[in-house]
Amino acid sequence: MDMFSFAPDLSETAILLCLDTFLQRPASRDGFGAGVVLGLEMQGEGQGQGERQAEDLFLAFASRAALDLFAVATLEALRDRFFRPADPALCRLVETLDRPGPCLTRMRFFVSGRSILLVLWCRFVDHDGRRLLVLVDAQTYRPRPLSVSGALPDSAGSLSDPAIEAQTENRDELAVIAADLASRFPAPRPLRFLWITDAERRLLTLGRQVSDVTGIDADAWQGQDFAALIATFDPEGAKALAAEFVRESTFQNVKLAWPIAGQPASVRVSLGGTARRDGAGRFAGFSGFGLVHKDQLFHRSLAEETAGSSPEPQSSPVQALETLNAEAQNRPPAPDGADSFTAIPGVGALHDTALASTSRLRDDGIVRRETAQRKALEARMHVYENEARELHAILDTATDGVAVLNGEGIILSLNRSGEALFGYDRGEVEGQPLAMLIAPESRDCAIDYFHGLKTGGVFSLLNDGREIFGLARQGGRIPLFMTLGRIGLFGTVDSGETLPASEKYCVLLRDMSHWKKIEQELDAARREAERANTAKSDFLAKISHEIRTPLNAILGFTEVIMDERFGPIGNERYKDYLKDIHMSGALVMSLVNDLLDLSKIEAGKLELDFAAVDTNQILTECIAIMQPQANRERILLRLSLAPALPPVLADERSLRQIILNLLSNAVKFTAPGGQVVVTTALAEGTRTLIRIRDTGSGMSEEDIGIAMQPFRQLPSAKSNIGTGLGLPLTKALVEANNASFSLTSRKNEGTVVEILFPSAKALA
Repeated sequence: MDMFSFAPDLSETAILLCLDTFLQRPASRDGFGAGVVLGLEMQGEGQGQGERQAEDLFLAFASRAALDLFAVATLEALRDRFFRPADPALCRLVETLDRPGPCLTRMRFFVSGRSILLVLWCRFVDHDGRRLLVLVDAQTYRPRPLSVSGALPDSAGSLSDPAIEAQTENRDELAVIAADLASRFPAPRPLRFLWITDAERRLLTLGRQVSDVTGIDADAWQGQDFAALIATFDPEGAKALAAEFVRESTFQNVKLAWPIAGQPASVRVSLGGTARRDGAGRFAGFSGFGLVHKDQLFHRSLAEETAGSSPEPQSSPVQALETLNAEAQNRPPAPDGADSFTAIPGVGALHDTALASTSRLRDDGIVRRETAQRKALEARMHVYENEARELHAILDTATDGVAVLNGEGIILSLNRSGEALFGYDRGEVEGQPLAMLIAPESRDCAIDYFHGLKTGGVFSLLNDGREIFGLARQGGRIPLFMTLGRIGLFGTVDSGETLPASEKYCVLLRDMSHWKKIEQELDAARREAERANTAKSDFLAKISHEIRTPLNAILGFTEVIMDERFGPIGNERYKDYLKDIHMSGALVMSLVNDLLDLSKIEAGKLELDFAAVDTNQILTECIAIMQPQANRERILLRLSLAPALPPVLADERSLRQIILNLLSNAVKFTAPGGQVVVTTALAEGTRTLIRIRDTGSGMSEEDIGIAMQPFRQLPSAKSNIGTGLGLPLTKALVEANNASFSLTSRKNEGTVVEILFPSAKALA
């Protein structure tokens, strides 16, 4: 298979020549196709150095590894999906075009829902009248090393670029390390860690964040002088820290350059702390927090890692190589075809020694770093295992059945409450479909619910659960409330390959047997109440027909006899009897009317004709009706009406009945010489208040409770004439008119009744 996919006017040989200009040759030429390689050609007038635009870049070739990474089969598909003109990724590339020599850039792509971050070497190459921007994976390929004279080997021919200075190389190395730290620690904030020493300044605790970034073995540092340890790699920072230790006080922002094991870089670490005291006030050490500024890196020589282990200051192989490199700057260029390094006597062997030493130091740093990472991972795994055990214990303690399903509705696990609910052992249901636990008549409902949640439609947003029937092992039906939820996307790793991720779902099954029983009992009670209410309505209808008709006849004939329309009554005592008969009949008729009105109000069938009513006029008319009775009882009726009172929205007939009932009660329970005061006023700006106050016998709190019950009369009533429905019926009529009823009373002082109507505008 070809290593590259390229445009028709390119060839694989031309591509390999472009890569040879600045990349080290792999052991096999086929190795150039092992990593991500991309080539973009400048077209049109944009080839000018100062006129480069993202629209001028055209994807000309790509390695097979790049096509596989982006999950496309052809170069055209890769160009259309990720490298179209004016694409933001290309716009970012344009920013790097004027940098000298190979430079590093980071590019992020989104492929099949996942994010891919690439660190790429970028370099412009001129070949056969073309200008190509070549991008290669920085983790797979390394740039070609420079000679002492700063030129590329002659094999580059006319394609060679200017020499890359050491400062540029350092910057690019730091960029690779920074990209690695950014991928491992994506949070933009510095990493915070805890550190603690004893009274002798020996390290007791050092947060794992330092080990994660620098690769040190924090366990090996415990019990050693903290400042002395730091002096091995940052003497100036150690002096500042030691000075703060001597002060035994609070300090902050002590800056250190902490080396990263196996890498030619140090990272900025700042420390702050405070002195600890024991119970007697004696100094007990320091404790504080530190920050690892992973975005602040400094270049260093890898040979510095062994500086502390040498008893005498001497040049390491790498330092010697740097010295020879400096000397070689004054030497003439090497003859054509010769390596400039080999032109210096003895430098070849020293170069090999330096590379071996550097490789060994890198390997040691990697081992320490991997050891620290493994310990950190083991600690995290222990925490995760404890959390998993706690979650399993909580689920087994829960009273609801909880099952975990895969994307096909197969049961993966079932808690103990679920086992007790259905009568199955966990091993019997694992691997079986959820439908085996659901009654046949509810399976369609449960399956629709599961598919609706799985497809992410409206059901996933309005997840209000379903009422279904479960199927017990013994065959009985169990009323359940089922709630489904997605618990995540999980993948596994097998033999180094990541298997496709699969969704998992959680189903919560709550036994509703107790609630269903209560629901049935409430439903039976409701039906019984409706039956009793219907019977009462039928009874009252019969009373209305069977009693009111003869009562009207009795009252009518009694009035005819009392008026002596067909001749005089011989004896005056007959007239007194007729008055008693008429009064008793009127009382019975009033009782029947009150019963009918109260039952209609309770049933919500009372017909009211709401209209704007003048409250002052209604009160004036009611006072006129009650004035003769008040005069007979020698009770003073007083009226105080607010001027310009707005009308209320009420039923005029029921409002008149309310006022007459209250005035009748006030007159009946007030002794001769007392008074009844009726007032109106505006309350809360627009609400109409009617207040009726008397100076009667009054009631206690207990008496008020009795008086508000139907058919109950106070034993201290001045007269037992009445039905006992006055106050209950009055309160019901007030509430039917959208008003509020309030009654306050004190024994032997009197009673105050207040009715508060909303304004007609508010009701409208």
